[in-house]
Amino acid sequence: MEKKTIGAITLIIVFLVVFAMWVRVVTSDGTQNPLPQAKVEFKNSTSSILNITCEIASTPSQQERGLMNRTDLPDDRGMLFVFAAPEKATFWMKNTLIPLDIIFINDSKVVLNIAEAKIETGVPDSMLTRYYSDGLTKWVVEINEGLSSKYGISAGTQVSIEYLT
Repeated sequence: MEKKTIGAITLIIVFLVVFAMWVRVVTSDGTQNPLPQAKVEFKNSTSSILNITCEIASTPSQQERGLMNRTDLPDDRGMLFVFAAPEKATFWMKNTLIPLDIIFINDSKVVLNIAEAKIETGVPDSMLTRYYSDGLTKWVVEINEGLSSKYGISAGTQVSIEYLT
């Protein structure tokens, strides 16, 4: 084969590999394929008070992206951030277009504290409000702002987490 033909075939193969990788990441409507999911249940001593289906953000890049640039979040949905080991967690609302309750959960699956995070569009990174855990955090759940208050979720609330995928 001529060098031009080999070069053209190589270029086509590279294009097809890149395209196949892109198709795996992006769906037809331009959104990313869903992350793995978990059911998160908040409960008091006698019963369940709120069940949320959460996308799981467990890698640094997934956690950095979080709920950025989303314009809505159904009340029965959220995002679960999973840390390899308990840590003092800090969150911010960079490029986040939905006000959120940020629920910090310890390794005993007990809510440590909840931050009500407001939208801060157009604010430089250095000026964004930081939201901190009140102790070492193993999980963080983000849900629509106000749901924690509505359902009586507060420090001390028990949590169960069931990984679905």
